[in-house]
Amino acid sequence: MNDFEIATRIGRGTGGREQVRLLVDGHVHLHSTHDEVAMMETSYQKIQSFGPGLPTLFLTECAGVSVFEKWRDGPARVGVRQTGEGESIVVNDRLLVLAGRQVVTREKIEVLALATTTRINDGQSLEKTLDQVEQAGAVPVLPWGLGKWLGVRGKRVQEVAASRRVLLGDNAGRPGFWREPGIFKKHPVLPGTDPLRAAGEEQLVGSYGFLLDCEIELDCPAGSIRQALFQLEAGGPPRFGRRIAFPYSLTRQFAHLMPGAGSQGPRQERRKSSLVADENAPDAPQA
Repeated sequence: MNDFEIATRIGRGTGGREQVRLLVDGHVHLHSTHDEVAMMETSYQKIQSFGPGLPTLFLTECAGVSVFEKWRDGPARVGVRQTGEGESIVVNDRLLVLAGRQVVTREKIEVLALATTTRINDGQSLEKTLDQVEQAGAVPVLPWGLGKWLGVRGKRVQEVAASRRVLLGDNAGRPGFWREPGIFKKHPVLPGTDPLRAAGEEQLVGSYGFLLDCEIELDCPAGSIRQALFQLEAGGPPRFGRRIAFPYSLTRQFAHLMPGAGSQGPRQERRKSSLVADENAPDAPQA
């Protein structure tokens, strides 16, 4: 039995499935400026420090990026084991990675399509984008973004969330002083780190996420995970980890918008001192 099988099992499920606990970073990017080998190692170490279960990453790749397919089909700089489906792989026999996409709509609202390899074009209306996410069999998520849920866009997010089956997303970059949006109380919320393009941002992966208890087939987990996500209740699931401390949460965003953003990140020493606890996120999973 390998590390992957040991980590997943918290009990016997039904129909040959395993009852598992996943510790999930729900919003992960890997850019060309990032060190993929280091990210896989540090994300595993971070996630497993929050308790027993299977460390899991939901990739949310942008247009023109296809890291998941590179890993799945090879060659890859990390150890990859294919599963019995195209939407998931196991890295280094201990980290579950699911494919997914991030799409920017015509209204400049971000949409995540989780657990799918289907590519969806940017620049379409929010309604059409969500239609295509559903047609792909993916899980649609509207992720919070700094300033992106204000004004007209914020009203549009409220309207769509009230009329369609969507989940919401939180990210580690939401400043501590920024109150949790009221809409979070009405829908399931999937936290994730949402690393920016700057070199070094991949070190954040695994520091903020959520717990998901579900039954899965170890060789074909994506379908079961999609089903479990759709069954989540408003305000859930339980979270783990920490958001980035203010004022670094703002300075990294400003740096991201400056010309040449992504070429290099902040000094590592500064990053370590800035990732202090946010009073709104627990250090350990709250089941």
